[in-house]
Amino acid sequence: MQRRIEEESKKYPLCCINTGTPGLQDPTGPTGETLPTTECACVAQMRNIIEQIISLYPNDNLIIVMESRNNVSGSPGSLLPGPNSNPNAGLFQLGNNQGTPEEAVSLCRIASITITSSTYNDNITYLPDPTTNNDCGQNCENAIRTYLPVGNA
Repeated sequence: MQRRIEEESKKYPLCCINTGTPGLQDPTGPTGETLPTTECACVAQMRNIIEQIISLYPNDNLIIVMESRNNVSGSPGSLLPGPNSNPNAGLFQLGNNQGTPEEAVSLCRIASITITSSTYNDNITYLPDPTTNNDCGQNCENAIRTYLPVGNA
């Protein structure tokens, strides 16, 4: 055994060679608290705003620009899976001029929403700032807050 260690120590630093018998492993510690990611907060904010758009502008025309730069338009339909108050909804479905449900877009990929046939409603409320680490999701949340015309008609 000693000879093997000497041979191995010529190839690798001594700190990299395991020469002893592994010890007993301690029990696994308790699971830490799971915090929501900023991305979840960003999507929650988008969901919150869309819920209000559905209520305040049910017959108005929307133009939604996606991260991909593609856009869709139509009247506010519903959040999917329903109901509109579902905290796990991940899609926003638009309707055509007759109110028939048409295409749906991912809340995670919406870059902007423009209401073309109406003015901003000052009754729209926003969720409080998330308390998470500063990451790319936080940048998304900050960008939404900066872009939205809070208090502008």
